[in-house]
Amino acid sequence: MPAKQKITDIALLKSLYVDRGMSTTQISSESEKLLGKKVTTATIFNTLVRNGIFLRSKSEGVRMAKSPTKHLSQVVKDSQERWRARWLISSGKVKIGRGSILHLMEAENLRKLLDSGEDIPDSLIDDAVREARKNGFPYYSMTDEDKLWHWEQLRSFVPSSPFKWLGYHTELASQFHPHMFECKNRGKMSALELFSSDADLRRAVWKALCLHGKITPSILRDICRREKASSCINNFPPMVSASIIHHVFQGEQVTVFDPCAGFSGRMIGCASRRNVSQYVCIDLSPHTANGLRNTAKFLLDSGAETQIDVIHGDCLESGPLLKKDFDLVLTSPPFLDEERYKDVPFETNYKTWASSFVEPFFHMCSSRLRRGGSLCLYSRSFRLGLHGFPEYAQEVAKSAGLKKEHGIPFIMNRGENGRGKDGSPTYKVGIERWTKT
Repeated sequence: MPAKQKITDIALLKSLYVDRGMSTTQISSESEKLLGKKVTTATIFNTLVRNGIFLRSKSEGVRMAKSPTKHLSQVVKDSQERWRARWLISSGKVKIGRGSILHLMEAENLRKLLDSGEDIPDSLIDDAVREARKNGFPYYSMTDEDKLWHWEQLRSFVPSSPFKWLGYHTELASQFHPHMFECKNRGKMSALELFSSDADLRRAVWKALCLHGKITPSILRDICRREKASSCINNFPPMVSASIIHHVFQGEQVTVFDPCAGFSGRMIGCASRRNVSQYVCIDLSPHTANGLRNTAKFLLDSGAETQIDVIHGDCLESGPLLKKDFDLVLTSPPFLDEERYKDVPFETNYKTWASSFVEPFFHMCSSRLRRGGSLCLYSRSFRLGLHGFPEYAQEVAKSAGLKKEHGIPFIMNRGENGRGKDGSPTYKVGIERWTKT
């Protein structure tokens, strides 16, 4: 028979119930974090009664739920206090609701704690930094069983409209490209560079503890990629590739060419579709090409029916040498030096980049398409609008014999809950599309 539940820290229980206004149900649901053990609602109720702590009526609980509230931004004075407030919240000392809303009592409690100077203990940060150094950079690390699970999930994925820009299972692709953490966005250090810097790692660990109250490999990896000073090089989600193929071809047999293959996201997405008979890809980075080959081997060993061919080289040189035309060119080309890849040269001058890459790129893609075939392109450039690039790209595509079609819309998970100010889903055209005339 399990040991009888017992709450020994009555002062803490009283503080949670009386000072912070938490209900017995709320305390029970978070009891492992707050009290160090799992405790039922009944045990909490009986302990309060036995110790003479005044119990709120149900109507009073309802009244408190409707009590005045404050947003976190109304309580904190600056960004430093916001981070400290997040620590007080993640460590369970302050209760916060959805959308960073606090009941008035919680807001007063938070203000009191902030004024007292309470912050993360230095010893906690020191321990987390030492542990991070001991374990090394937290690269993606999946077991063979985990990889197969992700692959099977992708194989069974059925796209439906409206399409969603979902990143699920992208980590499967990233498994094969540890060097992606050495790539960087212009003007920022790479994730690995941040991890290697003692001062930057300490700041990142502090922020991670503020946000989550703990450090795990995935939390540390994420903060190293997304800290203010570091870069976030994203992978193309396999589920997006699958949705594009479903939208354009509706189950008919298709061959795919990817001239700027990247970190295996499009490869895995294409291979997960049983109507993709062939996927041919090119990448200029030797490290990325090696990761693509390892991905292709995994897919073949896991039962993929798609023929996959990986070419290491410059797509402007290798693309025209291919002896076949494709139904679909699906890719995401580099945009100037926005992202800098390992051991790959980049161009910083817009005019030089436009004439030496963009124009021959569109003509090369067109030359590899069968008549009526589609070019589907994801590029940040179409959102940035830098130098009037969208209009320029349309002119170049037209000169290459490509006809502009409606883009493929995706619901992007941007902003709180992925919704606009009016509460409606935020639609963005993530993919541009042309057909060869």
